[in-house]
Amino acid sequence: VSIENEEGSNFLHFVAPEGYSGNLRTYIPLKLPDPAPGSVTISMRWRLKDFATPEGAPEWAAAQNDPVFVFADGTTKTINGTYRLRENTGGDWVEVEKTVMVPDGAKMMILQPGLYMSTGTLDIDDIKVIAE
Repeated sequence: VSIENEEGSNFLHFVAPEGYSGNLRTYIPLKLPDPAPGSVTISMRWRLKDFATPEGAPEWAAAQNDPVFVFADGTTKTINGTYRLRENTGGDWVEVEKTVMVPDGAKMMILQPGLYMSTGTLDIDDIKVIAE
């Protein structure tokens, strides 16, 4: 995982080589305001190259960026399937935006962009979170 620059723009760059079988991700913790909003809209740009999953990989093996909400007692709730990309984008950036409900009592949100049980190159840029 690295930060790369292209045409003056810095972005997250993930490379999981052929044969890699784990999760390659980074963590972006965000403290929620008190009181927490009812929902947040998460947007970003991403592109995926040379994507592949090993034989027998679970159906959720993909490039992902699902939010994990953390509560005061340390328990968590992941909103699985929020962002999941399994097809190469042909070198083009793809813009995505989704709104998710914030669970009652959540104090923090952690974004975990990366490649999950898959290989290839994933670039992510312009991550924005807007409380609603």
